[in-house]
Amino acid sequence: MMRAYYEAHPTLVDGPLQPAPTPTDEIVADIRTGLEVGEDVWLPDYLPAGFVLAAPYNGDGSGSAYPNPYAVGRGYSVTYTDGVGYIMVMKNSEDDLSGGEWVPLAETLAGRRLRLLRDAEVTLVATVDDGEDSLLVAGAGFGGERLAAELTRVAASLSMR
Repeated sequence: MMRAYYEAHPTLVDGPLQPAPTPTDEIVADIRTGLEVGEDVWLPDYLPAGFVLAAPYNGDGSGSAYPNPYAVGRGYSVTYTDGVGYIMVMKNSEDDLSGGEWVPLAETLAGRRLRLLRDAEVTLVATVDDGEDSLLVAGAGFGGERLAAELTRVAASLSMR
């Protein structure tokens, strides 16, 4: 994500994502400005200690930087940080989630099974592809097994706002 931001804005920010404590109702209002009318907003009730909204941007790894939170059409993304790692919550991501070795989890979100995918750069927890809106939690920058456990806990805590 940092690489994506620097490529798009090489002179605007010097440093990592910064924590920017922001009330949840402000995050929801920002999301709703770009979201189609009637779309649900899901945000976590739980974040690991020290994680709050990230500033100054939200990247998707494509080389583009977006405001945080960022919403368009039926989807959105919100990035949280503790100044070291990041956690990103996405609804209706355009990423192809069909590849990789997804592991089914015991945890559910609103009755939907969650699944886990790990690779060298990021860990993902997502709802199972079941024809409904996809919900995805991604993260990186903090320890192995702890990362998977924390992302699972964040995903299972998502609630409609």
